[in-house]
Formats: sequence, structure tokens, C-alpha cells
Amino acid sequence: MQRKVNIQKFILNPPFFGGDMYGSLISSWIVVAVSRELEELKLYFNIMNDWAHGCLFISKTLVVFNLWGGGVSLRIPSSVWLPSLKILNLADIPLLDSSSMTKLFNGCPLLQDLSLESCRWVAGQVYIIPAPMLRCLRIETAVDVLYNPTPMPKVEFIVPRLKCFEFYGEVVELYCIKSATALAIANITVCDRIGWNSVLSLIGGLSNATTLKFSNMIHDVVPDYVEDYHFHSLPKLPIFGNLLELKVTLCPRNFYVVLPQILQHLVSKSPNLQTLIFKEGFRYCYENLREFVQSLIHINMLTKPQGNSRARFFRLC
Repeated sequence: MQRKVNIQKFILNPPFFGGDMYGSLISSWIVVAVSRELEELKLYFNIMNDWAHGCLFISKTLVVFNLWGGGVSLRIPSSVWLPSLKILNLADIPLLDSSSMTKLFNGCPLLQDLSLESCRWVAGQVYIIPAPMLRCLRIETAVDVLYNPTPMPKVEFIVPRLKCFEFYGEVVELYCIKSATALAIANITVCDRIGWNSVLSLIGGLSNATTLKFSNMIHDVVPDYVEDYHFHSLPKLPIFGNLLELKVTLCPRNFYVVLPQILQHLVSKSPNLQTLIFKEGFRYCYENLREFVQSLIHINMLTKPQGNSRARFFRLC
């Protein structure tokens, strides 16, 4: 009797031609691979037949799952069960309704590492992403002037064990990080189109971080509405009681718009802050360097808790 051979890893890169022609054959390969106790799957699913999608989401052995959609929507089947999945990477996929996405993540109870690259959400939807075991979350949004969801979709991640968070790209969705009590490091880089309400909402969910890195990499061509923001109309931040180190990279084009007020507000909410690093220095705004730094130091010292004698210093590169 012939013994069934298991497959540990299956990787399928997108074909350069003939994708539709070989769709049925490729789909059959995927079905067989998943049935052989597959542990790692990397594929481009734009060329699969509809009937192959369902088999991707039922596997007791799959640990690493990488999907590149090529702009094709991810269709979640009625049943999702990936009890061993720890790493999930989704790229270039328009994500569907909120109930489908909740179903997907409920079916991945051990998920520890999630990466969303150039994934798009449906305008007006509220997404709830439960990930109780998640340790690392990375979000990279696409820079696309044609993508402007209105009303803005809201995406909530419930991540009580999150340790590391990274964000890079445009902020045209409203992201909320919930219950991140174990968070250690957060790295946020915003570029091109910015909604400062969304930026502050995102930062506000990271209040348990010990190290926060914020980069404003807006290019020279900036939409006029950025200039119209007023700090008093922006949402307020919570207390960052664990924050010890804040690293900031500034873009000179918009330094005088909102960032000074946001930084002052953030420092005032960080009573235990010990180190503030301006990674790129102040080479573009020498005339206000002294006043701005003094204002930060003044705010930080005013919020110093009673009995806390730890030294604070501000390092300029």
C-alpha cells in the first residue's frame, strides 16, 4: 500500500502568461497540497477557480499563509478553521464586508503575526479584528490618489498581547488599536495624504508603548487640506504612562502645520518620558529651534509626577 507523502511548503509565483488557461490545473495543485498536511503556503490567488478558494481556509496543519491577490477581492467561505496558523500575510487584496473579515480572524485562534500590505477596506464599514494571541501587527497602505473611501472605514484590532506595531503609508482609513496592554514598540510612518484625526486616533491606541517612533514623510506636493487643520479640533490623546523614548523624524514641508502642537501634546501626556530624539535634527527650522525645544522641556517638567526624580534629556542629532 502506497504511503501518502506530506508536503511541508508550497510556493506558487504568478505566471507571466496563460493564467486563465492553467487556472483549473493550478487550483487542483493547491487542493492536493493543502490535503497533504501542508505547513506553509505562498501563492497568488488571482488565477484560481472559485471552487479552490474554500479549501484554503480549512487546514489543521497550516502555520504560515501568504496571499497576494493582484487586486482581486478575497472571498471568505462559510467555514474558516486554521487552528495552527501563526503567520498571515495579505497583500494587494480588496477586503470585503466586516462580517467576512471577523469570520476569518475568528478561525485563526493562534495567530501571532499579521501583515496587511496594500489591502483596501470598504467605505463606511466597521471592521472588528479579534486576535487575542497576536504579537506583531504590520500595516502598509497603498499610495493611490484614486483610493479615497468615503465615509472612511473604521478598523478595530482587539490585540491584548500585541508587542510590536508598525504602520507605513497614507492614513485614509480610521485604525483603532484596542486593549494593547502588552505593547512595547510602535513605529508609525505617515506619508502623502494625511487625515490628522486618523493619525491621532491611531497613536491614541498605542498609549501602553515604551518606545514610540513617529515619522512624517510627506512629500513636497501636499494636498491643501493639510494646511487647514487646527489643533483644537483634533482628538485628544490619552496618558502615555509607559512611554520612555520618543523618536521623531520630521518633514520640513509641514513642520509648522500641526506637528509642533501634536508633539507638545504628546510630551505633555508622557509623564515618564526620558528620551526625546529628533532623528533628522532641525536643519530646516533653525530660527525656532530654541523656542520649540524649550516649550517641550517646559511641558515635560510641568507634568513630572511627584516623587519621580528620574533625569530627562533631549537629544538632538
